[in-house]
Amino acid sequence: MQKAANINELANNLIPGKELKPEDKDVYVRIYDDVLKVLRNRVIEDVVESQAFFVAGQSGTGKTTALNFFTNETLKDRYHIKYINMRDYLDFSDVDIIDFLLTFAFALVENTGLEEKYYENLEEIKRIHEGEII
Repeated sequence: MQKAANINELANNLIPGKELKPEDKDVYVRIYDDVLKVLRNRVIEDVVESQAFFVAGQSGTGKTTALNFFTNETLKDRYHIKYINMRDYLDFSDVDIIDFLLTFAFALVENTGLEEKYYENLEEIKRIHEGEII
């Protein structure tokens, strides 16, 4: 995203649902830095490996944008960071829980060594469902 030089460019930069990416750091205002620092430290220092963190809030308040700026070198060294935006995978006008779960699982394993195993397991589930195997 480029800094706006006129009112039309400003309007184009304010399109809802268009979150800022790390390469947009020159136009990002770091209003959540304190919260992200606490969350980052909890992720790094927490001894419970299965700990889950949920970020919630009103639509359009910058949650996704803030999380795009969440990663630092310490996190990159310790974890495989994967950003999943379900808008990239699903049509929200026609989605159910099965679509969401299968797509989320696919997004997690996409381009990893687990992708082939995921498809093998899906094929086995399909064959069981169709009565080919028990």
